[in-house]
Amino acid sequence: MKIILVWSQGGEIDEFEAGLAASGAEIMRYSSGAEVLEVVRKHWDIILIVSAEKLADMTNMELIKKILALNAAINCATVSQLSAEEFHEESEGLGILMRLPPSPKGESAAVLLTHLKRIGLIAQTNQVDL
Repeated sequence: MKIILVWSQGGEIDEFEAGLAASGAEIMRYSSGAEVLEVVRKHWDIILIVSAEKLADMTNMELIKKILALNAAINCATVSQLSAEEFHEESEGLGILMRLPPSPKGESAAVLLTHLKRIGLIAQTNQVDL
């Protein structure tokens, strides 16, 4: 099981990444949307892509639209500072699994893993109590 994190900045999501890794997933980290799209073209075993709000080469919503055009079975979660109503308008029809706060931490990883468990993408987690 592979999870991709797309973040242009360094260590701000280390705790979040560690929380996701506790599920036993292979975590792959990239800094640009173009890199992720290349990986999505080659790998069909990615279950989740988590994106920062702004990347070096595109926005999170642009990336998600391009991902869905390549493989609509990949789940996406993203950071957003928009209000709930604005986020709904911006993301409508994209099937985003979860909206994350800026600089997500371990609690956000646990909630995201719970969502993955509920939809049957992970059977159990090793270190995260769900």
